[in-house]
Amino acid sequence: MESYSPTWKELLGENNWCGFLDEPPPMDLSLRKFILRCGNFAEATYDAFENDPNFCPSGNRLNDLNMSTFFCDVFLQNSEDYKVISFLYATSGFNLMDFLFPFPPPSMATDPKT
Repeated sequence: MESYSPTWKELLGENNWCGFLDEPPPMDLSLRKFILRCGNFAEATYDAFENDPNFCPSGNRLNDLNMSTFFCDVFLQNSEDYKVISFLYATSGFNLMDFLFPFPPPSMATDPKT
């Protein structure tokens, strides 16, 4: 029996994942591995994100980031086929609490003391 290996275009939904979502087990193993791999890359990006709004790209943190060992440094397995060619340096003024709670609680909104 010959094993079929889907193309990356098929894994990205070229044919609306036809035949990938209804295989026993519930999902095609190749698609499952691909989704987990994408999640691992997202986690590696998050692990390397600098949360300090005062971060300056010329600071010491740059010395801690090494392009040749980046994936190993963030514990990303099976990344030998990938190579970091550049880093993007940016900071975020995003406040998670403001996003989750954009309005005051109802008790505070109606309390004349606040």
